[in-house]
Amino acid sequence: MGADPPSQGPQGRGTGTVDNVLGEVHSAMSQMRDNMKQMAERDAQINNLVSSTQNLQGASSAFHQNARQLQASYQWQQCRLYLVVTTLCTWIPVFFFRFRWLKWWAPLSLALVGTVFFLRDCLMRRREMRYSAAVQKQGYSYSPELQQTVGTIF
Repeated sequence: MGADPPSQGPQGRGTGTVDNVLGEVHSAMSQMRDNMKQMAERDAQINNLVSSTQNLQGASSAFHQNARQLQASYQWQQCRLYLVVTTLCTWIPVFFFRFRWLKWWAPLSLALVGTVFFLRDCLMRRREMRYSAAVQKQGYSYSPELQQTVGTIF
């Protein structure tokens, strides 16, 4: 009845159990700090991934628009060729069979072709203004390199 067990300290608590509990608490705190560091690193990686995804989306949109513009440009080039060839082909019979008509047919056909070119140019400017306004309204911000690339293509 008189002697304390060897595992108890002066206040009647076991020093071995307190040390074990403190060790587990420190271990748990250390693990929580490591987990918080890993979460912060993951958050930074996710933010980088989101930023890269947004840049890729912008580049993809610009590529799609440029592809459509390139296709339209190619189609217009073909159309111009067909218009000029057709105009010249109509001049040949007029020149050989109705030479008198050539003095009014040539200016008239050139005026029609010029009108088609002018109208197409006006429509393209209008389309460009609408596209630029829509891009600014939606707040897309492309990188300066991408804007320079897009600007140099056309």
